[in-house]
Amino acid sequence: MEPTALIALDELFQDFTRPGAPGGSLVVVQHGEIICQRSYGLADLENNLRLSHTSVFNLGSVSKQFTACAILLLAQADKLSLDDEVHQHLPELPDYGAPLTIHHLLHHTSGLRDTFPGLLVLAEWRESDLTTFADAKHLLFAQRTLNFRPGAEFQYANSNYILLAEICQRASGQRFSTFCRDKILTPLGMTSAIIHDSNTMLVPNRSQGYYPADDGRWLNAPLNDTVLGATNLYASTLDMARWERNFITAQVGGSELICQLCTPGCLDNSTSLQYAGGLVVGSQHRGWEVVEHGGSQGGYAVHFLRFPELELAVIILFNHFRWDTLAQALKVADLFVEDKPGWSAPPPPSPLVPISVTKLEAWAGLYFNPQTRAIRQVTCADGVLHFFGAALQPLVENIFCFVDEPATRLELFHSSDLRPGLKVLAYGETHTYLQMPPLSTENLPLDQYSGAYYAPELDLVWKISANAGHLTVNRRKYPATHPTPVFSDAFRDNWEPLLSFPAEFLLEFDRDTQGQVGGFCVSGLGIRGLKFIKQKG
Repeated sequence: MEPTALIALDELFQDFTRPGAPGGSLVVVQHGEIICQRSYGLADLENNLRLSHTSVFNLGSVSKQFTACAILLLAQADKLSLDDEVHQHLPELPDYGAPLTIHHLLHHTSGLRDTFPGLLVLAEWRESDLTTFADAKHLLFAQRTLNFRPGAEFQYANSNYILLAEICQRASGQRFSTFCRDKILTPLGMTSAIIHDSNTMLVPNRSQGYYPADDGRWLNAPLNDTVLGATNLYASTLDMARWERNFITAQVGGSELICQLCTPGCLDNSTSLQYAGGLVVGSQHRGWEVVEHGGSQGGYAVHFLRFPELELAVIILFNHFRWDTLAQALKVADLFVEDKPGWSAPPPPSPLVPISVTKLEAWAGLYFNPQTRAIRQVTCADGVLHFFGAALQPLVENIFCFVDEPATRLELFHSSDLRPGLKVLAYGETHTYLQMPPLSTENLPLDQYSGAYYAPELDLVWKISANAGHLTVNRRKYPATHPTPVFSDAFRDNWEPLLSFPAEFLLEFDRDTQGQVGGFCVSGLGIRGLKFIKQKG
């Protein structure tokens, strides 16, 4: 590696060279060989231990590609078929009234409600609580309905890969960790990689995870989680270099499996997706095809980024939580990747005439997507628009990108009835929201919503009362919340950040033929329409 490039690389990570900070390890692999590896910062702040190329990190959702590989190996061995109806392997799952296949799980088109963070938050898991594989399966097996008919939509949900891990266990007759060790990790020489399926397990060379505090300090990020399939593979950059080599040598699975792993799914209407087997495909950088996937859990944030045409990969493993892992990986890649011959960068946007604060403020408000039952808020502060709390940067007058996620676009428009609307474009998907008119809350009869409500799919009760002009929801473990009305019989319920995520739900009350409130449905964080029933008396 050229000295100037090495200096540029170190500059990208200079924030993690100051004393007392966690950091990250990275490796660049080309044609199956390591051409650069660096580590920055501390693996353990309390014991002042430095990160190195042997430090082990939780891979978060990068674990999913290994789960997909395990399923494809079982399909090769005729232990299952990707077309199998999931109930063939998991008969205790409820009947959802439509076929649900392994293909649906692999490509996130199942309609399953998401366990993390959605169901766990609603079930009142606290961040320090132990979350086992059995806990996650129990929550999933208790869900009687889906978010949508399998094959109708794409919705990323950890639940899919949790069930794939369980299917792997039943089809192979082995523990998931044992199967993956014997069939994938050991053959590839991933000697320090380990699937964390017991909270008492020792993980040699494990880096500790951290959160940044608002005042500049670092906080421990407890991770008491042994959920399999969707996360909880621990590995070092050396391990990941050996995994990357398999995309070239196809030592495990052969070229057909590698092709399957990188082949995206599609919806029933033949719409092609960008999600393959634990990998996101279909985008480009500097004209080159990109295959990638990020992962974050607890105080870890990682990214696996490869350029198949160049046989080049960048793998970054951080031991502190952050959102911009893809952007950081692309910055590293730019030190090794030139523009593809014949490709030219799109011209930069024309200099933008400053958008007046008056125009920006006109876009502020609450927006609603009736399909996903999601509410999003646009605010304007100091001449900057924020969407769901994230700062937006204008590209042209009505198109913005996220400052921390420039690949995601937000387009503002006016509907046919002149209502403000917005479209969020990310990973080949478009979600459309329309602004909701302000709701008058004067003389709103809140007492009619009071009562105790039971959720059979969570086996818990929420108690709702009306006082001092607002509703109060009391729960078993979490602090009380005060939902605010957004439209008729619907309330927006903002929770304090839980399980590392800000939590917001929509409560939609339903009425019987006499107009009496009989219950409500909760939507949010990968969940649509989870039912609470009003208890009598």
